[in-house]
Amino acid sequence: MLLFAFSISSCGPKPESQSDQKKFVRPDETDPTWEYVVKEKLTGKKVVVIDDNSCMVAFDNELRGIALSGKELWKTPITVGKHLTEILCLTRSKDGNFFVAGSAQDTASGEPYAWVAQLKSTGEVTWQKTFTGIGPFENLVEAKNGDIAASGISGRIVFLSRLKANGELLWSNYYDGVAYQGNGLCSTLEDGFALTAQGTTDSIVEGDPVRVIKTDKDGKLIWSKSFAVDKSPFPQQVFTDAAGNLMVIGKSTDKGEHDGPFALQIDGAGNKISVKTNYWEDDVVDVVTDVKLTPEGNYMLCGDLFNFKVPRRVFVGEMDKSGTLLWSRSIGKKEEDRGGTALSILPNGSLLVLGYRSDVSNAPGNTTQISFFTIPGNGGVGRKSDY
Repeated sequence: MLLFAFSISSCGPKPESQSDQKKFVRPDETDPTWEYVVKEKLTGKKVVVIDDNSCMVAFDNELRGIALSGKELWKTPITVGKHLTEILCLTRSKDGNFFVAGSAQDTASGEPYAWVAQLKSTGEVTWQKTFTGIGPFENLVEAKNGDIAASGISGRIVFLSRLKANGELLWSNYYDGVAYQGNGLCSTLEDGFALTAQGTTDSIVEGDPVRVIKTDKDGKLIWSKSFAVDKSPFPQQVFTDAAGNLMVIGKSTDKGEHDGPFALQIDGAGNKISVKTNYWEDDVVDVVTDVKLTPEGNYMLCGDLFNFKVPRRVFVGEMDKSGTLLWSRSIGKKEEDRGGTALSILPNGSLLVLGYRSDVSNAPGNTTQISFFTIPGNGGVGRKSDY
């Protein structure tokens, strides 16, 4: 059953808010403490920790269990009848199982639709479901009662679906505010949900704003608002803190074309508390691809860095609870491009980063390899770039 929740929500009067813009030199370099390279032509998508010694990695349409020693433990191809699948999100459930979701495509019509599955830590698929008439699931969280909430963008409209723990669809709601792209879904203290995406220009905010939507547990719209974060902000994730405030983290660009991570903090009523931007002062461009919450309440980020003069490098950094960048690191080599795709936090606090490596030469047969590496949770020992 589809429930439509189109409504127009005004931002109302703007409360006093804090704006903090900082410039930073390019991140210090560091070396991985451990690295494993998958020498196959694959695309790595997501990674989650299984236990102290192993992780689950999602590729385009395949999942693998990999020990931190580099040994492959299992491999599970994901198929849905005769349809193609693409994994877009992977998360661990409270009972120790895993949910994976994304899109399935009809090989005859080419029409994409939503798909979700549950797996055990051994890679065994316990169930999977597909849903026609719903766009691909791009984000997935577990509700307090064990239900699943999944979100995405369909026809440039943000949607939210709620499913039972066995994958049975309860409802899908669509919300006002045209959205281009972007990610973000979390549970709220009130047992509802918050979603975020890059919105379109409106009468409230100049340029492309960040769209944030808050709902109750049944998907009923509480508020939907736009927030300015300099130029072309791209939200990557949204979180709820212990006070019920929302934190949206992603990347943005200032008027001088400097890029860097941003943190937008909003209270539970949708009032802006602060916007903090952390821009590189030179021409280093960054892309934030994943954000994870630490047990202490800080935020770990990963992505790509490139300044058009040297090979791409992986970006890893940590923000505190207010959105201030505490440290940042780059991981790279002169002879190859590197990038960070996703990250997870190991039980000992170290960061496990999934990324890619590719030869910068244009020689025939140049291929991209999947890379896993770890660095200490405090960034490890940094050194100035020798590029």
